[in-house]
Amino acid sequence: MSEANTAVTNPSLTAAIAAMQREPSAQSRSVVDAEIKNARFLSPVTVAPRPKAESGEPFTVGEGTKIVFIGITNAEGVRFLPVFSDWAELKKWRDIPDEQTVVTTFDDLCAIVSRESGAGFVINPFGENLVVARGGK
Repeated sequence: MSEANTAVTNPSLTAAIAAMQREPSAQSRSVVDAEIKNARFLSPVTVAPRPKAESGEPFTVGEGTKIVFIGITNAEGVRFLPVFSDWAELKKWRDIPDEQTVVTTFDDLCAIVSRESGAGFVINPFGENLVVARGGK
């Protein structure tokens, strides 16, 4: 997991996704793929026991702590790991005070998806809604 003290924003990724959605091509997809591999994402989780920390401050996970990544399902009932490019995108899904998240990278997400039963992950499911399927894009 990535450093949590730096704000998570991905303007170049969201711009690349928008460009690809306007004009799909192998070149625009290649740009999106490169941006995904360099991005940092907010991944909603449930942490138990819930850590004691200042609101909005990073915390250290202690021994015995369990982190569960939250999944969502599409209309066909297929499970995906939702990830968000920034807090505004996360709040389109749900706006919960003190939302528990971890900052993840593409490599983190690939490792998580390979251990889970989901079909992959979806970037900004209530915005750009870009699915990255297990085993490829």
